[in-house]
Amino acid sequence: MIISGLQPTSLSDYPRKVSAIIFTQGCNFKCPYCHNPQLIPSPISPKLSSQFVLDFLKKRANLLQAVVITGGEPTLQPNLIPFLEQVKALGYKIKLDTNGSRPNVIEEIAKKKCLDYIAMDIKAPLEKYHLFSGCSVNKEALIQSINLIRSFNSSYYIHYEFRTTVTRSLLNISDIIQCGKLLNGAAQYILQDITPQGLGKNLYSKEEIYSNQEKKEILKLVSEYVNVYWRNY
Repeated sequence: MIISGLQPTSLSDYPRKVSAIIFTQGCNFKCPYCHNPQLIPSPISPKLSSQFVLDFLKKRANLLQAVVITGGEPTLQPNLIPFLEQVKALGYKIKLDTNGSRPNVIEEIAKKKCLDYIAMDIKAPLEKYHLFSGCSVNKEALIQSINLIRSFNSSYYIHYEFRTTVTRSLLNISDIIQCGKLLNGAAQYILQDITPQGLGKNLYSKEEIYSNQEKKEILKLVSEYVNVYWRNY
């Protein structure tokens, strides 16, 4: 595991749980609004050892309820599953943030029963994905991840959410509707505004944010396909 950061406490990253956040290094996408661009390159060695993080979690077991694994893209980590098994053995709920590019890893984590919540980013309609990922993408892998995660509530009793970061110049209303269609029947789809952080600061402006009235119209249109709401920070 290449771990570049540890946030000791969060009240918002795991729903209704006090959590710690573990940041893994390395990502196969380079999204134009990335909040953590410093986590994209893959260094040779970790900044924090897995053992250091596990020791921290042992000491905080009476204060924390959950652990969020984010990045970067955590499913790129070769030792991710053994690490999650060790975290699970400490009694924690585990949430994984992913771009969905590695469905086989996601399925294996679910089978090992070391996952309680998963959040997959939906960047754009499939035909526009290359504009957001900064690289060519395996669309079939993304579809496989979507279908797999949609089945999690019934197959593995894993909670899930899909989410899309929205910026007017990159995603028009038709694009957002297409994302909703792609997720047809999903239990939870979250739209969120771009924030002035990381690479997103180069795009962020008031003009990029849809108005409240537009958001209401978008939610109405997308709700024909999925259970959707707009997340406010």
